[in-house]
Amino acid sequence: MSPEQVQFCYAIVQGTPLKALPNVDLLPKNDIFKNSDFKFYPGIFALWAYRQNNGQEIVKKLQQLFPHEPLPEGFKPASIHEIRNRIREYIFPRVKSSLFPMLQNFATLAGA
Repeated sequence: MSPEQVQFCYAIVQGTPLKALPNVDLLPKNDIFKNSDFKFYPGIFALWAYRQNNGQEIVKKLQQLFPHEPLPEGFKPASIHEIRNRIREYIFPRVKSSLFPMLQNFATLAGA
């Protein structure tokens, strides 16, 4: 992911994506599963993060995947409930709009 995309993920974990959202066209409407130079899918990361029980686990994974990307100044993870709310609010609508075309592509590739 680009540094801006990683910072957006941190903003989601911090519960403040509105600070990052206006500056980053992170997940264009029908492009949530587009991979980056690292073959990493931002939408899939958000779906993984939603299933976690602790915000610290999400932070640990981001630091493991992107060790050169610093934590935002004054960073403090929100509660897992708040993180899930932000993912539901900012990520799920884009997943929903991207899922159908993606499944149609899978069906075509599978010969269905």
